[in-house]
Amino acid sequence: MLLFVDINSIDLSRERIERDLGIPEIPLNLPPPGFYMVDLLQWSYKGLLSAGGRPWDRLRCTQARDQHPEDFCEWARVHYTWDQFLGEVNWLPDPEALSLLEMLLERDILHEMRRGILQHITFASTPRSQRLPELQRMLAWIRVGNRWAWWFDALGETPDPKYHPIPRLDFGLVFESSPGGPGRVVKHLASVERSLFPYSLSREFIEVIAAYLLYALGFQAEPPAGVSWDVWGSLARTLDLDLMLRWPASYLGYLLAESKVGRGAAFFPTPMSVAMLMTEMSLGDGRLRGEGEDDPESVAARKWALCQTLGEPAAGAGDMILAASNYLWLGGPFWDIVPAIANAGRAQLALYAPWFAQSYLLADPPAGSLAAPDQLAQQATRRQEQLIFEQQRATYAMEDWTRRTCEQLVASPAEVDRVMRTSQIENMIVQHVRHRAEARATRASRLTLAALEDLLVRDTSRAAEPAPAARPLAALAANPQLPLFQSADSLDPIDAGATGEARLPG
Repeated sequence: MLLFVDINSIDLSRERIERDLGIPEIPLNLPPPGFYMVDLLQWSYKGLLSAGGRPWDRLRCTQARDQHPEDFCEWARVHYTWDQFLGEVNWLPDPEALSLLEMLLERDILHEMRRGILQHITFASTPRSQRLPELQRMLAWIRVGNRWAWWFDALGETPDPKYHPIPRLDFGLVFESSPGGPGRVVKHLASVERSLFPYSLSREFIEVIAAYLLYALGFQAEPPAGVSWDVWGSLARTLDLDLMLRWPASYLGYLLAESKVGRGAAFFPTPMSVAMLMTEMSLGDGRLRGEGEDDPESVAARKWALCQTLGEPAAGAGDMILAASNYLWLGGPFWDIVPAIANAGRAQLALYAPWFAQSYLLADPPAGSLAAPDQLAQQATRRQEQLIFEQQRATYAMEDWTRRTCEQLVASPAEVDRVMRTSQIENMIVQHVRHRAEARATRASRLTLAALEDLLVRDTSRAAEPAPAARPLAALAANPQLPLFQSADSLDPIDAGATGEARLPG
């Protein structure tokens, strides 16, 4: 994102936010602001690799494949690593990516654990048709999570697109009549809208969904005016955001075109296929595709190409910006004069291209003539400052929620154990509470992204048995033939031979 405001010149202290805006108290039975962002990072390479390191670069992944063009499947069963998979997964076709993910799970985790990451499923004896949806869900989380992780790395140092390009997402077309894919997501959103009928909404459904996405990703601290916490609870129970990850597309653009807001504003979104084609034609710079040598001038030229800025005076639902997000990461301002459309565009960018979210700004409608450049600059500064304040407000609200949750759970160790045995075991924040209970952690900023071995779900009936010591994944990368665990002496024959020999499906 581009900053139009000097971040060092504004006071983002808790006292200032609490005095001027107030910090909402999130009900403990609801997830806090930013919960979905935390989960996405947990499944990115920052969460899955040891110490949040970077995966293999694209050039190394390509070279490994080129060295084994005919026997790649045989070679992968022994030598393929999580580092390599996470480095190339965003460019692999779905069938190959799913096969490699399944192979890695069988080989490195499920061979020695009765139930690995695929929770509640006996992986070895379950037909692939039944475990496939869970694998597809994992794959979607990893691909989108990698984009969030890449953004956080890029904030520290601009990467070389030859080795660490922006993880790619292919955006599809939204057709309600299609039997699967985006059509399934549209039908799901329609069912969610019906579930909100018991509540009286003063806003259109598209506005509520956009606000909830911004809340889930940490850009908004509470429901918008006129929307109750009960509505938030209903969305938390019924809205499956993972479907939007599995089939990336401009769903909010589709909903806007069908809504009263969109029709009243004469909103006609650019078809995603046209947006993708225009992006390919206008951003065909070879430097963005990793061409060139590794001398200092070529590296600087590639980084400069990556840092080209993007602008959009009538951004709508952000379709053009989403298409460009596979190549560029600095952009703005993006404008729209309709608040509902601007929020929907920001929400889609926050999910799929978070580096652009804070550069989508609401413009004041021109009165008689277009605003002068200096007036637009003042608007950009004022609007982005408001967005930064709201994001910081969401951070403080999440901290308060985490503190109150810790105090409630840690007060009774037995209660912590009970919670951990329930379905909340998949909630990373509650996992953190258990791991840090003795330290009485109270700040959300101290949440640690889970390493792969922390995600394993062990059989609770054998909780008294000592767990095998997990090897760091960095060691696996250095020597791929190492098993994930240092010793299997404590494993019974059921665990040790649960899956048999690892195989690539098909």
